[in-house]
Amino acid sequence: RFNIVLPLHHINSTEFCLSILLVGGTIILNTRYSTSRFWHIVHKYRATNASIVPTILHDLLVRRDEFKQVPSLKRICIGSAPVLPRETLRFYETFKIRVVQVYGQTETALRVAGVPIDVDKTTYKKLVKSNTIGTTLTNNHLAIMDERNNEKKEREHGEICISGPIL
Repeated sequence: RFNIVLPLHHINSTEFCLSILLVGGTIILNTRYSTSRFWHIVHKYRATNASIVPTILHDLLVRRDEFKQVPSLKRICIGSAPVLPRETLRFYETFKIRVVQVYGQTETALRVAGVPIDVDKTTYKKLVKSNTIGTTLTNNHLAIMDERNNEKKEREHGEICISGPIL
């Protein structure tokens, strides 16, 4: 039960709509994003997941008094802009809902890396604090390359390059 709050013309919503339908899930469409209605809609339709951008995360934290326990919501995916680790941790501590950071582009079928959803609480917090984009997802290869297309070693700077059948 996926709560779609981002515009349908964006690859994020398109990708999630298609993947949710393929697994027999339910899509909850919103006419537009509304901070004041977000928790109400999640509760009313028993959403189990949502995808947001960092500004929405901030909005929900500012209006945290409107939150009612929402046992159905398992996680929220976040991306599309730089994510602030401190705010993400505050969201988790406030609402007890994991915010899972992902990385990708419109040109790469949206997501090519993500924080694993099944890690324990301590590891999750450590990954959030480090502001990681997670590990490479199935069906692609992610590497940092130099100007001659040689793969760089860990912690070396270069260009993010992606290959695989998802492109």
